[in-house]
Amino acid sequence: MQRLIGSTLVLTLCSALVGLVATSDPALAVGPETAELGPGGRVLGDISSTPGEEDRIGIDLLAGSSLSLKFVPKFASTFSLVDPEGDAVTLPASKKRKTTAKGLPIEKSGRYEFRIAATDGGQGSYSLSAKPEWNKSLKVEGTSGDTVEFIVPVGTQVKGTVKAVKSPGYVPRIDGLTGPTGELVPEPLDGRRSRVKLPTVTATAYGRHSLTIGASAGAGSFRAAVKLKVPKTETRTLNIRNGINSVSFTDDGVAQVFKNRCASCHSHNHASLATYGGAKRQASDSLRRMRSGNMPRGSGMPASEIALVEQWIKTGRTR
Repeated sequence: MQRLIGSTLVLTLCSALVGLVATSDPALAVGPETAELGPGGRVLGDISSTPGEEDRIGIDLLAGSSLSLKFVPKFASTFSLVDPEGDAVTLPASKKRKTTAKGLPIEKSGRYEFRIAATDGGQGSYSLSAKPEWNKSLKVEGTSGDTVEFIVPVGTQVKGTVKAVKSPGYVPRIDGLTGPTGELVPEPLDGRRSRVKLPTVTATAYGRHSLTIGASAGAGSFRAAVKLKVPKTETRTLNIRNGINSVSFTDDGVAQVFKNRCASCHSHNHASLATYGGAKRQASDSLRRMRSGNMPRGSGMPASEIALVEQWIKTGRTR
């Protein structure tokens, strides 16, 4: 995305993926405790049916980057992201309980926080991936005297070429490249014929950088192609799964699900799904058929009931 303000061309960079290197952290407490994802990575967690339980996961982001995320819960959930000032970040609507976002612009630097909870007393496990991104390159057009501004993290290698476009007699010149800590190109770089090259320089600090394009001869329009090699960032893999509450066949409604949805087609003695023994023996196969939509025949089952059966199996198929 680009826009021209006066003679300054401002760019927001938000499309190239920073590499991930997974490390392991021990399990952390849920509820009022928080897990820290640092610059990004993956989280495996769960939410029990304990009232008010909520996972809070911090992630450190820089303005000028973007964020790609994928949240996959196996239960009915609420999922939100708040910025460093506590304001809600607008996320795409979930589809089939999953929330996916690509290139979500980050406008403030600081600690953001994901918040995850169950709805309707449900419970289950989830996975969350959150990856910060930066541009690998940018292409812009302007006229002699314009300044191209972009934001990159420390250690980014910057190089590029500026070419004159439909401007006879115009030879572009790089008047300077300035970062937050000072000049990265202290002396003007004169062009030859219709172009000038920016040699590789390294950003010494995170923040806004200004590339000013002038003229060695004439005046006119230019096209700049800048390559940005952003350093890889080490990220984390967190396992904060602490277990979910045991689900009872009788007390938590599993028996009623099998009776209402399955017993009419599976009522003969050796395979009755209306009984605890029959349902326990055939639970895994029944869950597979429920997920595929083949059980019950012709109608399928609500996702909430499938999730209940799944949690009953995961927590030991208690009576």
